[in-house]
Amino acid sequence: MTGAESVVLPYDDSNTTFQDPAVTAFANLFAKTPHVTLTSVPDGLEGLAIGDIARAEGAKAGKPSVMVILRDGHRLAAMEQALAFYAPDVAVISFPAWDCQPYDRVSPNAGVVARRMTALSHLARPRQTGKPLVLLTTVNAAIQRVPAAGLVGAETFAAAPGNQLDM
Repeated sequence: MTGAESVVLPYDDSNTTFQDPAVTAFANLFAKTPHVTLTSVPDGLEGLAIGDIARAEGAKAGKPSVMVILRDGHRLAAMEQALAFYAPDVAVISFPAWDCQPYDRVSPNAGVVARRMTALSHLARPRQTGKPLVLLTTVNAAIQRVPAAGLVGAETFAAAPGNQLDM
């Protein structure tokens, strides 16, 4: 099996361990090569395939098990919905592209800024979730410059009810 072949992996909800030889063989591809390209996956089943791949890879101490680079923001939103449906047991981090051009007169949308910084914060300071993690991004977001991981990790914090902050 080459990395360019289309593969849709079966998943049995009653058993979270993978005993299907196709899943094992596909997961072994990641041990041999740093990336695998899926093509010709039927529309609507991309979330099933990515969810199965993430489950086969397993949790990686809060780091992404799988990174998926999508064509645009519409496909990113569709993949988020598909993963929520087919793989609710898989954690998803979305890293969208900016919604404006550099030096544009319009500021970026606050929601986009928040989603990008949340993703960067999680990547800089991984959190143990015990679940496989999928990082979703677009081509434009993947090629845009980002702050250094050390800077993001040092300057971010998680605010939650009951936490205490030193002032």
